[in-house]
Amino acid sequence: MSANDLDMLAKEWGKRMGQKNGAKEWGKRMGQKNGDRIGQLMHRGTEEVQLAESFGSWLAYPESIKEYNNRYINMASQWIFLGLNAGPAKLKTPLYPGSSIYFVSPTFDGEPDQKPDLDNTAVNLENGNDVLLQISIRRGENRILFDTRRGGTWDQKYQVVDLDGVFPGPGAIIRVDSNASSYDVSFNNSPNIHTFPKRINANATAVSYVGNEERSVFSDPIIAEVFDNGVFISPSISS
Repeated sequence: MSANDLDMLAKEWGKRMGQKNGAKEWGKRMGQKNGDRIGQLMHRGTEEVQLAESFGSWLAYPESIKEYNNRYINMASQWIFLGLNAGPAKLKTPLYPGSSIYFVSPTFDGEPDQKPDLDNTAVNLENGNDVLLQISIRRGENRILFDTRRGGTWDQKYQVVDLDGVFPGPGAIIRVDSNASSYDVSFNNSPNIHTFPKRINANATAVSYVGNEERSVFSDPIIAEVFDNGVFISPSISS
């Protein structure tokens, strides 16, 4: 990878983070050793190829930064930083049938919290006051629950997935494909698909990330990556 290639890709990475100092902020908030410096270098461009490639590896993508950019970043229609309990983030376009969204965390903490009533981390697909789909990680129950909320009332008609072995580490990916009458959900690029019927006739216009601030299952923030009309190449997590 040449210095010019790296400079271009690093600047593009910074732009796609959705804020001026997006890559720097990512490095700081994730608490990675040298994360702040690496983030700054990735934002402005650098000739220190080894350092930048280490940043890409730390984000849990086995491809080089150049390969990752060519195969994946340019295909995403929107990147969103989702802070824990930061409220809904608006999608540029609704998640129409044929579109997909990935929730990506470079870390996964599967150890149950000592306060099981608080041990609930979730990502939501929202439309106005409705939650069309909540994917809730319950470590204490060793379960993943899917549900819908209409206004302020949850259906409490759970679709349940066994949490054991779903996220083997070190990170986590939740993929949601929107279909005409259902959502297809999969975890960490597993071929196992969990189909959840659409209970509300609407398309998601926002997403959110909620949970126990003392010890969330995922990193803070996570990244939501949106792909329109099924055009995507799935990210992968290195071991």
